[in-house]
Amino acid sequence: LNLQDNDEIEVEHLHLPSVSHVKVQLPKELQTLDEQETLWAQHNIQTQLSEHYDTLTVGVAIDVEWKNQPIQIKIIALYTKEDEKQKLVDAVNIRRGGIIREVSFEFVNEDEKETNKDEQVKESRTIHVSHPIRS
Repeated sequence: LNLQDNDEIEVEHLHLPSVSHVKVQLPKELQTLDEQETLWAQHNIQTQLSEHYDTLTVGVAIDVEWKNQPIQIKIIALYTKEDEKQKLVDAVNIRRGGIIREVSFEFVNEDEKETNKDEQVKESRTIHVSHPIRS
């Protein structure tokens, strides 16, 4: 921040909405696992997020541990429920007041293959899992 003595900073208090759905991009290391290992990795990620994070922000890469190795996952979309409809937001609160909530996670594998210099095609595989977040 490069703050100096007597520098002023402005602090804003912001209330983040509660999460209803999280879309996570899996790292390459987890994109080639068999189905059983994929489910275990996803459960592991969900547990680490729920135990160690209070908020999530789109675009942030988060370090998690898989088989005693650090890996990074990326939060690519966050949703809240408003009037029974999903609303895309930039940041959410995943824990609040000791309440256990059902939060759905979507794990997306994205591989980019260059088809020509100006165009890229994305292949994706999506798995939906519902997991309670404990606070």
